[in-house]
Amino acid sequence: MNRTDDGDAQQMRPWRAREVAAERLMVAGRAVAEPQEPPAAVPVVVSDIPAQRPAFELGPRPLAEPVPGPLAEPNRADQGEADQGEADLADLELVLGPDHPDTLTARSSLAAVYQAAGRPAEALPLFERTLVSLERLLGPDHPDTLTAQNNLAATYRDVGRLAEAILLFRLILAARERQPGPDHPDTLSSRGNLAGAYRAAGRPAEAIPLVRQILAIRERQLGPDHHSTLAARNNLAAAYRAAGRPAEAIPLFEQNLTVCEQSLGADHPRTVASRRSLARARQEAGQASPS
Repeated sequence: MNRTDDGDAQQMRPWRAREVAAERLMVAGRAVAEPQEPPAAVPVVVSDIPAQRPAFELGPRPLAEPVPGPLAEPNRADQGEADQGEADLADLELVLGPDHPDTLTARSSLAAVYQAAGRPAEALPLFERTLVSLERLLGPDHPDTLTAQNNLAATYRDVGRLAEAILLFRLILAARERQPGPDHPDTLSSRGNLAGAYRAAGRPAEAIPLVRQILAIRERQLGPDHHSTLAARNNLAAAYRAAGRPAEAIPLFEQNLTVCEQSLGADHPRTVASRRSLARARQEAGQASPS
């Protein structure tokens, strides 16, 4: 009589796990390869999680879409995606190991699902583990490591651990100012993320020089009337208001209002919002609005 003892069963389980993982990944258009030595570089895991949305923006956002906050309502689709991601990650960790590029991608993707579902506390340990692996494999300044740092910093911010978020955002900005350089879009994003963290921590005065730099680069690269320049100018004005310096915000709001009226018309929602921001700054500064 043929029989499989417990030892044989234990040996068979990894091969069954390989089959399960392969079946799941082939649905997405790729199969699991045989385990092999890790490549020299790990692919980018997940795109950067951006800074908080400014109070008012004009046109397409200069930074990427922000992740919903921790109070976002989960739904069945989110839970189903999370359940599938957890199963895939468990299979890949068993078959390929915790540091394989596919495993790192699956771990960070699952964390992003949690973030998008408004569950940053569950994303946090996954992003932390991904960062530890990438720092060991690629070093602290590799672009993929910086992306993982940014993901973790944004998650710290979302769970209210602002001091840790600020520390990481500062490290990321310093690394990106060295490479790819101070005017690169990734560096501008990092500068905006740090400014947003300072604002969230009630430290708007420290955000002001960062947003001022962003505005200067936008004006130089894109011109004074580009939508990204308008957003940067609005963000600087908002930082001045938050710092109790509304008089310095007024000319920035005035400039944006002029552009909106000329390009969008007096009744466009963005023009109306810009006019409202200007009125509030004037009120805070003790100035009467012109009739």
